[in-house]
This record gives sequence, C-alpha cells and structure tokens, in this order.
Amino acid sequence: MPVKKEDFLKYLSDTALREQHYHNHKETIAWAAVVLYFVLIIEVVKDLRLWPSLATCIIGGAALVVVYVLYYQYKLRKEAANLIAACYRLIAEFLPLDDECFQNINFSVTSLKEEEENSSKCDNRPIGHLPYILPQVILDMMKEMNQVGHKPRIGLERGSYLIILLGFIISFAIFWWSEILKIIGTY
Repeated sequence: MPVKKEDFLKYLSDTALREQHYHNHKETIAWAAVVLYFVLIIEVVKDLRLWPSLATCIIGGAALVVVYVLYYQYKLRKEAANLIAACYRLIAEFLPLDDECFQNINFSVTSLKEEEENSSKCDNRPIGHLPYILPQVILDMMKEMNQVGHKPRIGLERGSYLIILLGFIISFAIFWWSEILKIIGTY
C-alpha cells in the first residue's frame, strides 16, 4: 500500500507533538533534581553542621547523583529535540510534494536500538530511549538535525552543572569555615 502525503504528514505532526511533551518532561526532571539538591543542602546544613566530614560526604555524593541525573536527562532531551526537528523539517520538505513523489522515499522501519547498533559513529545515545520503530527517512533526518541547533541548549546545561558545583562549594565552605579559620589562625 503506497504512503499518502496526508497520512505521513499527520504521522509527523503527531510524533512531533508527542515528543514535545517528552522533551519538556526531561527538562523539568533535570531542574527538579537541581532544586531537590539545594533542599538537601539546606537540610544537611541545618542538621549536620557539627559533623562536617559526614555532611561533606552526603553533599558530595548527592552532587554526583544529581550530575548523573542531569547528564542522562539532557541526553534524552537532546534525542527528543532531534526527533522534533526532524519531523518539522520533513513536514516542510514534503508539504509541497504530491503523492507520487513519496514512492522514492525510504519508509522502511527500523528501531532506534537497531539503528544505534548498526551506526558506524556512536552518538552516545542513552540505552532505552525511543525503543519504538521509526521510518528510516525520520532516522536519517534525525542524524542531520543532531548536527545543528544545539548551542543554546548546551549553555543552559552547563549553567545547571555550574549551579550544582557552586552549591557544593558553598556548602563545603559552610561546613569547614571554622576549621579553615583555625588553620589560618595558627600560622
């Protein structure tokens, strides 16, 4: 059965809409992790101020966990952004075409997991994301979209990592300030 233009455009539109929610969800989870980290810092500072070694270990361990969560969520968000961009780009390209032009397009389906395994270039795609099957034309466009448009996103990601680092440094200074003053005062 040949693919009709209106059916494929609707599929692209529906896929982009679904991925927009997923994309926003990944960013929300990342920023929620940052907020929870600072809530943890506040609680640890209140309760464990007299035990700076234990408090530092807890805050440091939590920082590592939050950095991992951020890294993973941002990777998943990037993949969703690539899929959204691919869908909109294909809509723009296919909109002026007629149904006959669709006969030369590769609509064979491949799962993203298979695509990753067959790819000669590893793009560090997180395992388990987008396990469903997509047409090859979308996967090819996702590869193109991965090369453009991520610079503003990268700045925002680096900002969240910097916030975590600053939180750790400030909490470390709070825990060890009296010890630092004792050391400075002895010299």
